[in-house]
Amino acid sequence: MRDIASEFDTIEKTKYQIGGPTFFSRSHKKTREWQVLGVTQNILREQGFDYPVYAKEQEKPDFIAYRDDGSIWSRIEIVEILVPGYKRQDYHKKLAQRKHPHFFGRIKPLTEPFAPLREQIAKKSLKPYARDSTLIVYYDIGRLHIEDAHLPFEKLISDEHNRQPLDHINTFRRVLVLNASLDALLEIYPAWIVIKPDVNGA
Repeated sequence: MRDIASEFDTIEKTKYQIGGPTFFSRSHKKTREWQVLGVTQNILREQGFDYPVYAKEQEKPDFIAYRDDGSIWSRIEIVEILVPGYKRQDYHKKLAQRKHPHFFGRIKPLTEPFAPLREQIAKKSLKPYARDSTLIVYYDIGRLHIEDAHLPFEKLISDEHNRQPLDHINTFRRVLVLNASLDALLEIYPAWIVIKPDVNGA
């Protein structure tokens, strides 16, 4: 077992030295999963919720997480949601080659910004480990890609779920969703709980 907080601290101290092209490559996939697990632990602890302290890497699902007393907190699968068609490693390679600062041009919001979320939840629900696992979703689609980006993240997800209920979430023991900035956390199953609200929304 490895201490989640220690792993997270190491990642935060070294990720800029590693650099974007390498950090976002396939070889650092597990590093990014530890990062998401560390952020989730921090938020749960800060907000007074039950949280994991240690974790052990697996293939399916990604981790088994433990409390401080050694009892199992949950098996955990982590999935990241990206803008469809976005090749992040290529982007960071090009960014590293630029001589001038990067500025975003005008980005057209996605027509269905939560379709990738639905697709990934459905995909993960077909895995044999799903019913015994907590699914942690890192919704890494930023505000520039969402029409109503001024709204808090929890409001956006709630409105989407009310418009068309999110299928397959009851396949999992629990489903948690982090926003793109890694500073807001929701539980969308089995209960709808705003664990940490999005302070950047209206």
